[in-house]
Amino acid sequence: MPMLLTSVIDKWIGRAAAPSPAALAAVRGLSPAVVVTGGSAGIGLALANRFATAGRRVALVARDETRLAAAAEEVTRAGGRDAAAIVLDVTAADAPVKLDVALSAHGLYLVRVDY
Repeated sequence: MPMLLTSVIDKWIGRAAAPSPAALAAVRGLSPAVVVTGGSAGIGLALANRFATAGRRVALVARDETRLAAAAEEVTRAGGRDAAAIVLDVTAADAPVKLDVALSAHGLYLVRVDY
């Protein structure tokens, strides 16, 4: 393998992310959460239960408040930690802002990791 390519690959593999001070300040006092959309039933609820039993904080997002409350109780029992229930239509234009506000109200923040 050419030396230049090896050097580039080594730098890419060895890179380290450093969050900005502003990003750290924005989440100070909050806990990271797994956010599961469609979390009131089906695959979303199953995933939420799996994350909760693995010890993760979980926030369930769905439109049906009654089903969502029941699902949050189930996930809370499964994981032993309160699951946040956030009633929200994720197709709405303002959904990202509303989600961020709701997560903060529950003492949570969303972590996004891209590989």
